[in-house]
Amino acid sequence: MRERESRAYKIEDKEDPSGYFIGRYKISEEGMLSFNLFDAEKIKAMVHKGELKGTITSGEKVIVTSTAKELISLISTQGIDRFINTTDKEGTFTFSRPKK
Repeated sequence: MRERESRAYKIEDKEDPSGYFIGRYKISEEGMLSFNLFDAEKIKAMVHKGELKGTITSGEKVIVTSTAKELISLISTQGIDRFINTTDKEGTFTFSRPKK
């Protein structure tokens, strides 16, 4: 796994308490970009088991509070597929450049 940016900062906004979305991307030899977001149910189960730090709100929203180093370590040791629903093809977003 290659770490693109070791530090990501978000300006806290009390009006919009949204966070980050983490996912996996691949670029094919044909130049197609495919992107998968982490599966919320898998992440929720990892928080329940204590594998990830975080909270689950009453509305079942998962808020991960693990540090970037903790996430990188877990992904490096357990593999990215543990975080993604690889059988859900609708959860894969694919983009291509327009042909000139």
